Amino acid sequence: MNRRRACLAALILAPWLAFAGAALVGYELLTGHRLLRMAAGCAVLVVAFEVGVATYRFLKSRPVLSRAEAVGRLRGRGWWPPAPGVGPPFGA
Repeated sequence: MNRRRACLAALILAPWLAFAGAALVGYELLTGHRLLRMAAGCAVLVVAFEVGVATYRFLKSRPVLSRAEAVGRLRGRGWWPPAPGVGPPFGA
């Protein structure tokens, strides 16, 4: 699994994690039972925020390449066919 997919998954799951943390903090503030649970909820909120910021920075768009730069990179990786007229015609 590549990093881009992992970041997209984190962006999908982070709001749910933050919601769970906020719900836990709200519940503990209303009931006043356990301070440890409230601290854990606050930690979950911080972690969800930091994950969101880190994934946003990683997925931020990069400068657009020119067509020549893109073709050169693809040819370097072997994903682009060679220029026409370089090889024999009809694969002979």
